[in-house]
Amino acid sequence: MKHYLCLIVCCAVLFAQEKPKTLAEALGYDSDAKIVILNADDYGMCHAENLGTQKVLEAGIVSSTTMMMPCPWVLEAVEYIKKTI
Repeated sequence: MKHYLCLIVCCAVLFAQEKPKTLAEALGYDSDAKIVILNADDYGMCHAENLGTQKVLEAGIVSSTTMMMPCPWVLEAVEYIKKTI
């Protein structure tokens, strides 16, 4: 039992000394990098919104989108995402 306790304490000390990563580091950039994440909001709201969101996703202008699940065109958005993943 003593050996397990010692191992737990040693691991806790080692992990506690690790400097937490910044969001930039977690995304693969330098720790002091300034980054912008563009999000295409309201995906699924209407057909025109879906077309616009798909166009900027394909062009690499945005890197994320937020789907509006109760909206009438969400099934079209889901089908597109299923095809592209």
